[in-house]
Amino acid sequence: MFWLTQVTYAQTKIGSKEASHHVGDTLTVCGKLYSKKVIPSTGMVLLNLGGYYPNQDLTIVIKASTMKLFKQPVGKLFEPGQICVFGAVVAYKGKPEIIINNPQQIVRERINSN
Repeated sequence: MFWLTQVTYAQTKIGSKEASHHVGDTLTVCGKLYSKKVIPSTGMVLLNLGGYYPNQDLTIVIKASTMKLFKQPVGKLFEPGQICVFGAVVAYKGKPEIIINNPQQIVRERINSN
């Protein structure tokens, strides 16, 4: 239910390739999750959409304090596939990223098979 509310507020849904053109905007970005990295020293998780690091379209940043809010371990949560993430697009070292503060900001995208 919370996700539906966020999508209503976002009003804009883009593909990960377009994220670099939307720095400063709060919206929903969808794309293929290619890889994930857990940084042992901080517990931070980085998810790469649209390509493998360093050629990703968008990085999703989940700090350790937010990871504690997820119900499953990282390995089960973030398997490769299509996902959508809602949040503010910011630039970090010239690359777009979205920082996750709530697990409900990320959902597995359902693809209709017609």
